[in-house]
Amino acid sequence: MRLTHWPRKKSPLLVVFLGLIIMPLVSNGTDTKGMGELILHKKPRLIPQIPFLDLDGNSVIAEDFIGSTLVINFWATWCAPCIEEMPTLEALQLDVEGKNIKIIPISQDRTGNAAVRSFIEKNFWNNLSFFISQDNSLVKALNIRGLPTTIILGTDGKEIGRLEGITDWASNDIKEFLLRVK
Repeated sequence: MRLTHWPRKKSPLLVVFLGLIIMPLVSNGTDTKGMGELILHKKPRLIPQIPFLDLDGNSVIAEDFIGSTLVINFWATWCAPCIEEMPTLEALQLDVEGKNIKIIPISQDRTGNAAVRSFIEKNFWNNLSFFISQDNSLVKALNIRGLPTTIILGTDGKEIGRLEGITDWASNDIKEFLLRVK
């Protein structure tokens, strides 16, 4: 019995499907700065007061900073986009010094304070006060889906919005927005 081979036609649907999968992987190269999207809530949201630690092991909650606009950035030492983004948070910190805005980077590393501190020192990130949350309870309670994610709290301590993904925190648009937050 002889098998015959039918000529295969390329399905236009298959070509479109493969294109939709491949295009995001190759477009824009690796430059992702400015790609995060700020999602503002229609109504400010209360956030759970779950403790996190400063690098000396002292317990802190977001409520400790009421009265300031907070930029709470969730990051990790193993997260390449987080590491790429951190210098722009450092620049933002310098630009908003004395303007009632606090940048709170909270590491999600489970390696401990000493390892995170060493990583920060190795990268010469000297302008920010860093924090750590090793048990993921804060991330879970805030429904953080990936890193980096940044939530913005108004001076009343309520979440007014969040940004998922990397962004250029040193941009003038972001600085102007943060200066208007109450």
